[in-house]
Amino acid sequence: MINKKRLIIIALAVIPVAVSVLYILSYYKKSQPEIPTNPASINTIIPGKTTEQEVLQNLGTPVASQGGILQYKSTSPARNNEITIQNEKVGFVKEIVSYKDTINLKELNAQYGEANYLYGPDAINGYFLYYLPEKGIAYLANPIVGTVLEIWHFPVTTFDNFKNTWAKDYTLTPTEHPF
Repeated sequence: MINKKRLIIIALAVIPVAVSVLYILSYYKKSQPEIPTNPASINTIIPGKTTEQEVLQNLGTPVASQGGILQYKSTSPARNNEITIQNEKVGFVKEIVSYKDTINLKELNAQYGEANYLYGPDAINGYFLYYLPEKGIAYLANPIVGTVLEIWHFPVTTFDNFKNTWAKDYTLTPTEHPF
């Protein structure tokens, strides 16, 4: 039979080990990048699920509204974030990224996975549209310096639907410039 002294000694030995294990596990969990849920969301706005009413409740009155597009201030002094409403739900979000934000291409690729890219109107300036339609996200970024100009959020979809719906001005191959 184990006496009280031995039981106390065993308990005193086990408690610090258990606390150490819990601390290590909590640290490990914090150090892992957060895996986004599908679809990608911005400020609790989930394309395909969030209603226009919920947008207005969460973000307030837009700075501008026209043709189903609600505009909200971004960190850029020149451009606003855009939320497109389709059938009373959010269909598309264009999040503007400025020099004031700390978002870069490397971080987005780490968070969402390596993305393929399309060439478009900004390719001449070195910006390509990286896309992950299976995760509901795309971003306009420069692969050399890592600068991100825009992040697009939309319902999870196929590449063809993404291309035909939101990326009509983009191609898989570079185009000749007229000059």
